[in-house]
Amino acid sequence: MRIALKIALVPVAAFTLTGCTAVTEGAPSPEPTVVVTQYTPAPEGTPEPLSDVEIALATQVREAAVDDLNRWSDREIIGVSWFICEQLDFGTTMFELTDALQQNRFNDAMVAAFVEPSVTVLCPEHVDKLGEGAV
Repeated sequence: MRIALKIALVPVAAFTLTGCTAVTEGAPSPEPTVVVTQYTPAPEGTPEPLSDVEIALATQVREAAVDDLNRWSDREIIGVSWFICEQLDFGTTMFELTDALQQNRFNDAMVAAFVEPSVTVLCPEHVDKLGEGAV
């Protein structure tokens, strides 16, 4: 009986060991999935999206100028607004700036609609210059 018991235990132990080694050696362990996303810049010439502040400013300028800016895009309005700030940074006086805008076919309503909101929102460091010119 002792012999029979030994024979019965050997196949069970061999099966267990064989089953374990077959699974670990035969099947590869699952590897984590890695997704690599490459940064692709926007094509040249594609402008950055306008910020919420810029969009709000464009709306404010358009409404203040009544019908004069209906055909202007937000980007065009913001471009002029940033131009105003750049000119003030370069030392242009408010009078010179107003005169330059009027020479470029900006009527008084458009000048008023652009200058004060643009300076207040985009370049508040120049707010003290608002009283200088014919705005």
